[in-house]
Amino acid sequence: MFNKSIALFSATILLAACNSVAQPKPAQPQSAPAPQSAAPAPIRQAWRLTELSGFKGEIPANAKMDWTKLPTAYAYMGCNHMNFHAQASKSGSLKLGEMTSTVMLCENNQLEDAFTIAMKRVSRYEVNGQTLILHGKNGVQIKFTPAP
Repeated sequence: MFNKSIALFSATILLAACNSVAQPKPAQPQSAPAPQSAAPAPIRQAWRLTELSGFKGEIPANAKMDWTKLPTAYAYMGCNHMNFHAQASKSGSLKLGEMTSTVMLCENNQLEDAFTIAMKRVSRYEVNGQTLILHGKNGVQIKFTPAP
């Protein structure tokens, strides 16, 4: 009899614990306008590299940078796939995070090395017509046109 009472009491406690009242969800906030520091729409696209200050070699047609998913940005200069955080303001300032990449061993990756070094110096951008220009310390300038 005592065992039946304990079993019945335990079952009652378990059922009471399972019968909790669902809490109402808080009201969803209305979508707020994008913050002032949000990247402007013209730069949110894929870009083909056309010029890199100090680089004398040939730039392959597949050398690209993708800013469609900012603040996450991607780049490919012919060997490794790179990604980094990019925060662009409407005023033209640009903050870039540490660049990470795949680690493929490539015979000719001077462009990739030059691009990585140049990107570490970049601090501002401008869109001039159909050209994205990244500016940085020591006269660094990287130019892109919209990628096909």
